[in-house]
Amino acid sequence: MKVVFLLGMFAILFRCFIWFSYNYAGLNIAPGIIAERGINWTRYGAVRLQALFLDGYVLAYLLCKLFVTESKKKLLYSVYLFIVLFYEGIIYASRSQLIGFFVMFITIYLFKKTSLLNKLISFFFLTIASVGILISPYYNRFLDSFSVSNSEYGAGTLVRIVGRKYYHEMWTQKMYLGFGQTTDGNIFNGWKYYISDLGIIRMLYQFGIIGFIVCLLPILYGCLVGFKRRVYFHGMLLFSLSIFVLITSFASQNLYDYNRIMLLPLLLGLANSTSPSKVNKEMV
Repeated sequence: MKVVFLLGMFAILFRCFIWFSYNYAGLNIAPGIIAERGINWTRYGAVRLQALFLDGYVLAYLLCKLFVTESKKKLLYSVYLFIVLFYEGIIYASRSQLIGFFVMFITIYLFKKTSLLNKLISFFFLTIASVGILISPYYNRFLDSFSVSNSEYGAGTLVRIVGRKYYHEMWTQKMYLGFGQTTDGNIFNGWKYYISDLGIIRMLYQFGIIGFIVCLLPILYGCLVGFKRRVYFHGMLLFSLSIFVLITSFASQNLYDYNRIMLLPLLLGLANSTSPSKVNKEMV
């Protein structure tokens, strides 16, 4: 688990270096990374970089190390967490990733192994922090980014809304098995709709109700096993990671997209090794 974390952390640090070099030093030292989505894929005045399939795992690992274990390297893990959040919020600039992180943070904070009194105190402070966020101008600005009238995000939001309606009408003709594979980016009435923008709902439209249930099962299995073993580090890691994947997949970061699918075997492997039945069998 630690080796996987280190590999993911190294990849994020490397891409941070690439991002700074290209946007602020004019050096394109890794053209393939910059060309993943093209130089026109920008936000905040800089070219954005895609997320890695290990980003959610790295975030879950860091949060568990900070709040679940008694690690002596909490300062170092805090620095790592700041770097990863900077990557997700500025370099990748993904709203769904930040929402997933916030939910994952709440999950770990509330379900970690602690006394009832500490849980009540944690819940009290989280409530105060949540209220503070809700009344802050940053929250209103963030909420406005989902409006179709927003000057920066409005067009993208509108395309997603119209695209969902377009693909939904196609799906209603074959609800149980879906309409099958389709090109990611279909033009209809002058609009270009990306089915990948629909998140895991694309699996419902492409493979129907049956296929959608099959795709949800590994994530729900991870949630169930992780919840049962949440008093242990690996259990909480699995539980928080599964919650993160569930939230972000329903946003736009579908687990089954080509750039995130490699997280699936890691999720299933962690669930299998953490399962109570697996642990009990090894003890016998």
